[in-house]
Amino acid sequence: MGLRFRRSIRLMPGVRMNLSGSGASVSLGPRGTSLTAGKRGLHANAGLPGTGLSVRKKISGGHSPDQAAIKPSSRSNSSSETHKITASLDDDGNVVFMDESGQPLAPELARIAKQQQSDIIRAWMDEHALEINNAIEQALNIHHDTPAPDQPLELTPKPFDQAPPEPPVLEKLNPIVGLIFRAKKRRLDTENTERTTAFESAMTDWKRLKQAFEDKEVERLQNLRKNIGREPALMEGYLSNQLNGITWPRETLVSFELLSSGREILIDVDLPEIEDMPDRQASVPQRGWRVSTKTLSDTQARKNYMVHIHGVLFRLAGEVFARLPSIQQVTISGYSQRPDPKTGSEVDDYLVSAQIRKSDWLRIDFNSLGQVDPVQAFEAFELRRKMTKTGIFKTIVPFHAVALTQ
Repeated sequence: MGLRFRRSIRLMPGVRMNLSGSGASVSLGPRGTSLTAGKRGLHANAGLPGTGLSVRKKISGGHSPDQAAIKPSSRSNSSSETHKITASLDDDGNVVFMDESGQPLAPELARIAKQQQSDIIRAWMDEHALEINNAIEQALNIHHDTPAPDQPLELTPKPFDQAPPEPPVLEKLNPIVGLIFRAKKRRLDTENTERTTAFESAMTDWKRLKQAFEDKEVERLQNLRKNIGREPALMEGYLSNQLNGITWPRETLVSFELLSSGREILIDVDLPEIEDMPDRQASVPQRGWRVSTKTLSDTQARKNYMVHIHGVLFRLAGEVFARLPSIQQVTISGYSQRPDPKTGSEVDDYLVSAQIRKSDWLRIDFNSLGQVDPVQAFEAFELRRKMTKTGIFKTIVPFHAVALTQ
């Protein structure tokens, strides 16, 4: 048996840092949604569940580009009053308005806000409901972005991250002062010349380092392209980088091991738990100010989980075949943590294990992945799976349990 490499990587959901003139914030994981009306206009703030991404969109500018005005009532004085308010959803999906201090908005002002911004608020409610439903769609359709096999290698050189030296700040004298204080002028001229010379020397060194780095990158990529199918160490590093470049719906732990000098790969996937799956569907009734949600039935939740974990395995197998052309067989197995009835402690129970030959993988139409059921797709491969039609899994012995001990 050839050299064996084993690596574990943690595939993370999306992470974004939002920067603005007023400060910075980091968004991790799902966030809620809100609607803000203030002096800068009306904004919708939404988080995409399961990705960690959020968006703030200006919907209306109010009476001017800098102002969203809400008149408290028709009985108020002639001068226009503005109020900064925030609309959010409580645990029951009801729209709740709060003032700038975070206190519940007065009923009269809440009524006016609904009257003046009815269409916008309802559009925001529809968007929130859509995001809840999209979380389920994302989980069910993760395999839709699986690349076709034998893709050209995506080889992007790393950027040279060392900043160039800063140009010097040269001191200047008023010409008349220079004529009077000639010694001081000569001293400043000498210092400016030294600063300029030091800068030019530093810039020459920086350019030399940058060129050496870029030349090394060209050599590295040429070596990778030439030996990607022959050197397992190169293969496992390249695959890790490619997998880490994907935005996954939720954190996923993947371990893989290359065998047969890079012609076969064993993959272990720590599957998400069914409790981590999105289990709500949302709608906006025509009447009232609330987003109605309902929890999926246990049967539907299990079916969705069944599709999702097969989609995860399908996507990972596809990434391997697309990124590593020398791979002829993928052995992929997924496990979950379950309590051991003997001890009560959690143990890793394997739910699905498959051996996928490249010749079988090539039969899939990657232009029609929307028509592919990942659960049924695995039936075309050598498969170990004990599963009911409603997504109840029993523990199996994976294929690699034998291979790893050889």
